[in-house]
Amino acid sequence: MFSEVKNFILEAFYIPLLPGTEPYNVYNTLLYALAFAGITVYLLIPALEKLELEKDINFYLSFTPWIMAAGAVSAIHELQIIDTALFSSPLIGLGLIVSLIVLLRALEKTSVESRINPLKLIMLSGFTVFIPLLLLFDFQNLEALGPLVSLTVIWAIPGILILRMLKPELLTWGFISPIAAHYLDATSTVVALSLGGTEQQLVAARLIDVLGPYAIFILKTVVIIPVVYLIELKINDEKEKLFYFFIIAALGLGITVRNVLVILAGL
Repeated sequence: MFSEVKNFILEAFYIPLLPGTEPYNVYNTLLYALAFAGITVYLLIPALEKLELEKDINFYLSFTPWIMAAGAVSAIHELQIIDTALFSSPLIGLGLIVSLIVLLRALEKTSVESRINPLKLIMLSGFTVFIPLLLLFDFQNLEALGPLVSLTVIWAIPGILILRMLKPELLTWGFISPIAAHYLDATSTVVALSLGGTEQQLVAARLIDVLGPYAIFILKTVVIIPVVYLIELKINDEKEKLFYFFIIAALGLGITVRNVLVILAGL
């Protein structure tokens, strides 16, 4: 009995963390979702609430370099530049949240005495982590920037025009950023697949197998847009609304950065 449980834990949760293995299955995907939700609700939200800073769009934008750094670490793991399970996506996400909580607690203690703008400090510290990580990559496929930019333009311009005609009041950074982040994720996925890459997420992989690479845009459209729109409609508190928009955008942006770095490094 014990050996069976041990084997299940190893196969379902530990082995997928290792480079070169299938990273996701039903069991670890469910566990990661529950862990992410729990850490966000019980650790990250209370840490944000204690910080005496205006929780506006600039506040959340200051965390962008940290999200990019998490994506870079994930790309390092996928390319096996540094061969360790510690750089696997779930542990990176956990590490990012813990780092942000530590940073927020430090700002909570020093923001009153410090003359430095806390938002600039958050952004600068993130770039201090992100930029050195880029030095680990050997970018051999810079021509892939062409398809990435072209495909982005194809959906971005019509999307903005349609939103301007139908719902111009939704043309805000808060509403657009989570949708754009996940469409950028879809863009990088399509380009990666065209270069021989594979989709790791279970649902997306099955859909792509049936409908082809561009099915990832269908998935993003039927999942992300309704969720973001419901948040816009149902949550009246602007600070709470921005927080949820930020979490959704962060998930998309981190994956996008990982995909783009992997693509530019030649898969």
